[in-house]
Amino acid sequence: MPLFSGLIIMAIGALFIRWAQTRSESRVYRILVARSMIAWKDEDRTHSFYRTAGLGMIVAGVLIIIRG
Repeated sequence: MPLFSGLIIMAIGALFIRWAQTRSESRVYRILVARSMIAWKDEDRTHSFYRTAGLGMIVAGVLIIIRG
């Protein structure tokens, strides 16, 4: 089960990074960005936040898999 959970978290993290780098027009990403703009008030910082969050999710997924 930790393998499955870790892979799912890593996939979502990779998706966040891809969306942030391409500034995706995906409906889900646009909703997330709109909510984050309230806190960050700058679109560039918002996309940087999602790149960093995606990287954090990938690291967390790897750690979940390793710790089993």
